[in-house]
Amino acid sequence: MAKRYTTHVGRHDIGLVELTKRDQRTLKVVAHILAREGEYSVFDVTATDELGETMSRIAQKGWFEFTPRVFPWTTAKLTEAGKKALGVDQP
Repeated sequence: MAKRYTTHVGRHDIGLVELTKRDQRTLKVVAHILAREGEYSVFDVTATDELGETMSRIAQKGWFEFTPRVFPWTTAKLTEAGKKALGVDQP
């Protein structure tokens, strides 16, 4: 089977930057967006100090498995701990 490649052109955010500063600091708000999108760009999480700090806290809690892809993308897969914390049932 041939490898599939995905190219993202001109898309560098998943909606995190548009959140209010308060929501950018709220773990569950950011985590729900990550769970929905399943990926993020380094530009998303470095856009504001609030997002950087929130992403660090989410990573420390183990709510997601993060897998780097082609720059600037990272896959974010919700873990069992994340599902429990967010109250979601995701395959």
